[in-house]
Amino acid sequence: MPNPLELPADTLGADLYWWRETGNLHTLVSIYWKEYARLEGVTLRFMLFDDGRRVASWQVEPVEDQVFLIDSKHPPDAVAAAEPVAEGVLAVFVSAPDGGVGAAARLDGPDGDAYKRLYGLIDWYADDESDGSICGLHSDQAVVQAPYRNHFTEIVVEETSEQKSYLVVLNGPDEQPAGAVSLELRNHLGATRTARHLRPMRPFTATRLRVSELFPDAVGFSGGRHLTVSGHFDSTGLFIRPYVMTSGAFMSGLSGYHGGDVYSDLAPIGAFAERFLDRGRINPMFAVHRDDLTTTVNIFNSHGPPDFDEDFSVDAYLYDEVGTLVAERPRWLAATRHGLARGDIAELLPDPTRPFVGHVTLAFTREDRPVYPRVLQALLEYRTVRGTARVMGWSDEWNSPQRAAVRGRVPYGAFSRVWCRPPLETQLCITNCGNERRYADEAPFTATLLNEQGDRVRAEGVVPPHGTCFQTIDAIFPDAARFLAPKGVGIVVVESVYDLADIQITRHTGTGAVAAEHFMALTSELEGERLRPSGS
Repeated sequence: MPNPLELPADTLGADLYWWRETGNLHTLVSIYWKEYARLEGVTLRFMLFDDGRRVASWQVEPVEDQVFLIDSKHPPDAVAAAEPVAEGVLAVFVSAPDGGVGAAARLDGPDGDAYKRLYGLIDWYADDESDGSICGLHSDQAVVQAPYRNHFTEIVVEETSEQKSYLVVLNGPDEQPAGAVSLELRNHLGATRTARHLRPMRPFTATRLRVSELFPDAVGFSGGRHLTVSGHFDSTGLFIRPYVMTSGAFMSGLSGYHGGDVYSDLAPIGAFAERFLDRGRINPMFAVHRDDLTTTVNIFNSHGPPDFDEDFSVDAYLYDEVGTLVAERPRWLAATRHGLARGDIAELLPDPTRPFVGHVTLAFTREDRPVYPRVLQALLEYRTVRGTARVMGWSDEWNSPQRAAVRGRVPYGAFSRVWCRPPLETQLCITNCGNERRYADEAPFTATLLNEQGDRVRAEGVVPPHGTCFQTIDAIFPDAARFLAPKGVGIVVVESVYDLADIQITRHTGTGAVAAEHFMALTSELEGERLRPSGS
C-alpha cells in the first residue's frame, strides 16, 4: 500500500470528511461537481483511512453537473472490498495538471486560487424506522497548500451533568504538533476559561476536543446557561470549520453542526451605506414553531477587526408563509461583542399556541453611530425532542436596489443534498426577502433535481414578497422517489433572478429527528464579472 503521506501528483487541494459506519450509523458524502467545472483535466481521488492507514482508494474524472454520493451503507466497490472502517477519514483529492488550465482557471479573480474546497455535504444517519436519526451539514475541513491559522467562532454549547459537547477536527497528510489548538470558553457573564489540546494529531485521523476534558469545571462555570467556544488552530496546512457534536441523555439522536471562522478583515460599514438600505443589511432565516419543531435564534458579534469592540441591538421582523408581517420587535436581542444572545421565535408570536411557518428577518437597530458591523451573524436552532439542528446565516443586501440593477440578466443559483427515501424526507424552505420593508416583488424560481445517473428534472414555482415556500421534495417533484432510486438521494439546484434564502430540513418520519443546512452558493457570470447570491 502506498505511503498515505505521499499526496497525488498535481494536487490542488483535498477535502476531508468524518467517516462513520457501525451497522446502524452510516455516512453519506454528497459532492456536486459544478463550481469548478471549468477546470480541465481534473481527477478526483478518493482515499479512505482507518486510524491513519489507507484501506481503500479509487478515482474518477468528473464532468459538469455530476453528482457523487458516497454512502457507507451502500459503499463503492473499493470500500466494499476493503476491511470495514467504523470510524475514519475520507479524503477527496482534487488534482489537475498545471492547475487545470493555468491562469484561465483562476475562478476567484486575479488574486484567487483555481481551487479551494469542494463545498461537499455530509450526513450521518440511522434509518431504522423506530430508532433512527439524521445529522447533516456542509463540511468545511480541507487541506491547503501552506500553514494556516484557523480562528474558530460561532460555536454554542450547553454543558450539563448529562449532556456533553465536543469539536471534531480532521487532519490531512502532516502531523499537527501538540498544543496547536487553543480554545476559549465564555459564559453568559463574560468570564472566560482557556485550555490547550496537548496531544499531537496524526495524519488522516479524527480528533475529538471534548469540552468536559479541556474544561473540567464547565458545568459549574456555565451557571446553567449556554456557553460559547472560540479558539485558534495553528495548522501546518488545514482550513478547518470544526464539527460541533452533542451527546447526552435527552439527545437520543444525533446532533451536530459546523463551527465558523473569524473574518478579521471585514471592516465595519459606514452609517450612510447602512441607512441607504432602509433596514440595512439583513439576515433572513427560516422559522417554524410547532409542537414537534421549534426555532431558537443565537446572535453573535465576533467578526471584524480586533480593535472593533462595540455592542449593538438587533431588531426582528417576523413574516408568515404568504409574506404577512405578523410581528415587529425593536431591540429584540443584543449583539454583544464576543458574547451570545438567545431568543425563541415563540417570543415574537402574537399567539404562541398556534403553529407558525415563515421566516425572521434580523437587522441592526438604527442608532446614532458612525459605523456598523458588516455582518449580522445568526445561528438558528431547529429543536425537537430528538436533538437540535443548527444553521448559520449571514446578513447581506438581499434584493437591494443595487442588486436589482442586474436582475433578469443573470440567475443566482444554490444547491443542496436532498433525501427522498423513507423514513428520510427533505423539505425545502425558500424565502423571498428584501432589505426594504416595502419590498413587493414576487420571485419566480426554477428547481432542478439531479440524480447520480446524470438525469435531471425541473419544476417551477413563485414565492410572494417576504414569503416562504415550505414543501417536501416529493411535493415539488412528484416522481422524486423513483427518480432518485436506488439510494433515494440527489442534489437540488434552485435558481432565480432574485436573491432567495434557501435552506433544507431533512426529517426522519419515524422518530421526528431533523437535520438542517443552508444551500451552497453557485457562481454566475455577467460580462466577465463573477456574481454570487446574497448571503454567500
